Amino acid sequence: YMHILGISAFNHDSAAAILRDGEIIAAAQEERFSRKKNDNSFPEKAIDFCLEYAKIKIDDVDAIAFYESSSEIIKDKFPDKKIYFVKHNFAHAASAFFPSPFEKAAVITLDGEGDGISQSTLACAGHAFFVESQRHATACNRQKNPPTPFTKGGIIIEHPFPHSIGYLYSAFTQFLGFRVGFGEYKVMGLAPYGKPEYADLIFEKIVNLNNDGSFTLNMEYFDFSDKNSLTTEKFHKLFNRESRNPDSELSQFDADIAKSIQSVAEEIILRTANHAQKITGCENLCLAGGVALNCVANGKLLRESNFRNIWVQPAAGDAGGAIGAALYVYHEVLNNERKSDGITDKMKGALLGPEFSENYIKKFIDKNKIIAERFDDNTLSEKIAELIDKQKIIGLFRGKMEFGPRALGNRSILADARSSKMQTILNKKIKCRESFRPFAPACLLERVGEYFESDISSPYMLFVTRIREELRVPQDNSIQKFEQRVCEIRSPFPAITHIDYSARVQTVDKKTNPFFYKVIKDFDERTDCGMIINTSFNFRDEPIVCTPEDAYRCFSRTGIDYLVLGNYLIEK
Repeated sequence: YMHILGISAFNHDSAAAILRDGEIIAAAQEERFSRKKNDNSFPEKAIDFCLEYAKIKIDDVDAIAFYESSSEIIKDKFPDKKIYFVKHNFAHAASAFFPSPFEKAAVITLDGEGDGISQSTLACAGHAFFVESQRHATACNRQKNPPTPFTKGGIIIEHPFPHSIGYLYSAFTQFLGFRVGFGEYKVMGLAPYGKPEYADLIFEKIVNLNNDGSFTLNMEYFDFSDKNSLTTEKFHKLFNRESRNPDSELSQFDADIAKSIQSVAEEIILRTANHAQKITGCENLCLAGGVALNCVANGKLLRESNFRNIWVQPAAGDAGGAIGAALYVYHEVLNNERKSDGITDKMKGALLGPEFSENYIKKFIDKNKIIAERFDDNTLSEKIAELIDKQKIIGLFRGKMEFGPRALGNRSILADARSSKMQTILNKKIKCRESFRPFAPACLLERVGEYFESDISSPYMLFVTRIREELRVPQDNSIQKFEQRVCEIRSPFPAITHIDYSARVQTVDKKTNPFFYKVIKDFDERTDCGMIINTSFNFRDEPIVCTPEDAYRCFSRTGIDYLVLGNYLIEK
């Protein structure tokens, strides 16, 4: 076998991944082991896990791939190994294209910055990814020499830092009083409560956007060298306010700012995508980079772009660069064949992390004198469905841990989407986070079209769609207060329906995750509701749980009613 170890580190969200003859067999983020959110240190524990899972030692690894163009630390760590340094945006692009179901695709990377590049568009086909001899157009000259539709593959556009959609969004995240790298999801969740009152001002003063999606930032408004204050005094004067104190209450102004920057980001991304479609002539699009986790923008691309099919790398941020770097080396550098069937991706449901045997779990339970009842799979899924129907909140810990920022049914907290109180209960008592933040539904793939406008497969929870019109409850527009608007009933599934009738849907099929599918199926047979709430199993500002110990600790300190550890059920 050929083993390639992929590593991402030292920026944020360090991770490791291992390929065996080009197959992704294991991947994990360092934060899950260190318990330090977005850990950027050398991913020693993640590497140990990958090697252990592959049943090999570091000496058995044929090559190491790092997700940026150089690193002295990596050279020092592996002095006797063949190391390939992969350009940052190539690692992102490889993570998007090579595991995708497509034989041919346009690929867009969107992030903060890496190796001086903040955004790129590529054409990919077969196992050919980047052809050195193909004309390489930059943001400056590509208008004069637009590339012809590709036959083999190649890079078309690179967008230089500091003109970065990732840093632009992060600057507004910080201005709204949220932490950069942690709070961008909050801006996205807050945006539907506002109106894009400042979008025109942003385009007039801050962002000079071209029809093809290329743009420049007016750097008088930013200082990207100062991580503690990405915005300048001129920025604050433009909006007539200093950055929000994180402890202060959110206002309508904050919601309007959030909606404005979200709208600006969506416009940039939509124009970039349509230009990519035009110059490649391709109907398939792959996305990666941290900005590709903006599932609202992804939903807009599905509805409004000229692409027919879109696939987003589930670990689109820097963690996914570990997989991308390894795949780039395997296919692009070593010229190994790639097969695709147009339907199935190669991420294995993102279930690539550690799993714990029944023996391990039983020993943990016995050692800690925990009262637990064991069920077989069928009885357990029926019991979980029954408890959710009784308005109980379940911590579900089974099988392999997910790779990427989303819990997809193996490290999840589950609850009833039909409950009018569950959003508030989960936000306040379990997650200890802002009240406005919505929860995602995990829905049976075969029923998704009954509830939502889009009936596409969305196994990685990376697209936002809207509740079908006939299921929407009209809003009382006279209500102004945030808390009251949060608690409004907007559909028969109020716990997962955001203020604009949207939801970040995860579709669940029998093949990818049979047990999680059966939980929802049993709930459906019991209630005629084919979806439940699925949110990540973690406490505020902590990584998703990795081990039974992590799961029990989170269960003990929160309002979760029941914990499932493998086949054991533990009541609070």
